[in-house]
Amino acid sequence: MRTRACAICKRELDVTAFAARRDRGRDELQSRCRECCAIKHRAWYEKNKLRHERGEVVIPSTKHCWKCGDTKSSDLFGRSKNHADGLNPSCRSCASRYAKQYAPVARMRDPRGRACNLWRSYRLRMDEYLARLEQQQYLCPICGLRVDERFTPQVDHDHYSGKVRDVLCRACNTKLAGFEKRIAQRPEFMRYLEKHDSGVLMAHRPKDTWGL
Repeated sequence: MRTRACAICKRELDVTAFAARRDRGRDELQSRCRECCAIKHRAWYEKNKLRHERGEVVIPSTKHCWKCGDTKSSDLFGRSKNHADGLNPSCRSCASRYAKQYAPVARMRDPRGRACNLWRSYRLRMDEYLARLEQQQYLCPICGLRVDERFTPQVDHDHYSGKVRDVLCRACNTKLAGFEKRIAQRPEFMRYLEKHDSGVLMAHRPKDTWGL
């Protein structure tokens, strides 16, 4: 098993806990683990969200499009609350041209959009997803049901830290989301969350027991 140390939390983790650097090729990984990246991104997103709600975001009159390289009026860019200046990084014409050019190719490579959804939602690549399934022997870690395309495997993640936990069957993933607020009623779910040191357990424990 290959491991490496996270530059932030200093923990020695398996390489699957690190996302790939797309700008440096798939063989090179980020220096921070997924959990630390998720914490940083969530903090930035919440801070940026408050700025938008308070009306503190000042949209510039012009912006540099990172695709065509031209500086254009801000009216030619779409609005985005996910960016500090309130604008998309590419102008409308470039975004439209890119979508028309690459959307058909993406649909041919991934007809069901699974790979795209895994990366967009969990920053998880398809090979990492398949590796997790193989590590679990294609079994749901809660109910033991075999998970495959017939039972639509679902990626489970901690809604507090953003950390990906395991791949569950659809039934257990749905029940887990519904029972997180009354988790003590389901011991099999409690054992699963304790194994992953889930943030939902900490959130529902009395504060005087934190750290025990």
